Amino acid sequence: IRHISNVFQGLLVSSPENFKTAEKFTLLWLHESERVYGDRLVTIEDLAKYNALAQAQCKKVFPSFPTAKYYAKENSDPLMFCHFSEGIEDIAYDQVKNLLKVSDILSECLNEYNDTNAMMDLVLFDDAVRHVARIVR
Repeated sequence: IRHISNVFQGLLVSSPENFKTAEKFTLLWLHESERVYGDRLVTIEDLAKYNALAQAQCKKVFPSFPTAKYYAKENSDPLMFCHFSEGIEDIAYDQVKNLLKVSDILSECLNEYNDTNAMMDLVLFDDAVRHVARIVR
């Protein structure tokens, strides 16, 4: 019960102003489910099996919503939601449409941190950006 309540907790963070379509809310459900269940999986094979099951369930319940572009092996769109998708001062929990933009936002925050604290010389590659978004949700 704890895990399913965590999925609903993530869904409840959304605001109606940012989720006007059922498709976007479905993507949020997929994202939150992956954060709660997928992040607990250890092997790549288990995660691939989970993603296949999530896609199959989504196609069964929401057949009109295209989700394949988020699960493509290469050049997939990010299935990611965070509180800083448009900027660090924007606290709305919204979909990340451009991973490069989020990377720039995080780099700017890192530079601000480095101005006032000991230098952290980090490279924010795509997996690092995704990991930061997981941590702060």
